[in-house]
Amino acid sequence: MSVTVEIVDEESRVIPATDKDVEAPDSIALTSEYPCKSIIEITSEIFFFVNYFFSIFLRFLPVANLINLYLSFSILFVVLRHRRFAVLQKKERSVLNS
Repeated sequence: MSVTVEIVDEESRVIPATDKDVEAPDSIALTSEYPCKSIIEITSEIFFFVNYFFSIFLRFLPVANLINLYLSFSILFVVLRHRRFAVLQKKERSVLNS
């Protein structure tokens, strides 16, 4: 297996490398069909998506708070109505029993 390597100096001149300049074993692939992403690239992508979803969540947060407030008061009124109805039933039973 032969490897062709070229060295580019500061003046952008291409100099063919000799065997003395480069020592590479045959088992190492010098190029990859699918380049690996660095940890910084992966972290920045994760941060971008998390930031994007949090911005969407925070944009609809006031609406979510209003829905939560409405549901809380609805449940509170249902509980209070049920308690009032239970108290009225208890009074009716006590009137009927006496």
